[in-house]
Amino acid sequence: MHHARTHRVRPGASASAGSFPTDPSGLPEANRPELLELADGDALDLRIGPVAKRLGDTTVRMLGYNGSIPGPVLKVRQGSEVIVHVTNDGDLDATVHWHGLRLDNKYDGVPHETQTPIPVGGEFTYRIRFPDPGLYWYHPHIREDYTQEMGLYGNILVVPADPDYWPPVPPRRHADPG
Repeated sequence: MHHARTHRVRPGASASAGSFPTDPSGLPEANRPELLELADGDALDLRIGPVAKRLGDTTVRMLGYNGSIPGPVLKVRQGSEVIVHVTNDGDLDATVHWHGLRLDNKYDGVPHETQTPIPVGGEFTYRIRFPDPGLYWYHPHIREDYTQEMGLYGNILVVPADPDYWPPVPPRRHADPG
């Protein structure tokens, strides 16, 4: 199966990052992250887009992956490979960097080094392999000071193929109250 990288831009889309929008009016409320269990060969649609988030007494405009902050937790088995189709409906050009994963360089999400940024209204398809067990994260690599602070980050749990990979947890000892 062949999956090519694609770049499509909607008419009228702008990638200008001079000033960022702040009005949360009319935006969907940010959700809690979902746990997405992905099997080898699965495909995932990941959308970057604005959401409204309540922080204390204020509702602010933020960015989320699939409407949640943080983004969905991806749970995959070691050795699997998934296709992630990203649509950028955010505020500025974007990439998704798969932090700590060993994968093909062209899918690493480093702008201008390993991939062309995804313009606002554009799309990009990643082929992600998970050769190593552990906990990883994904996030943009453009204007991290803005995009990550606004909510664009998520976790990846790669479940080891070897059931004995994680060391056993010793029983919890309770302190003697006397």
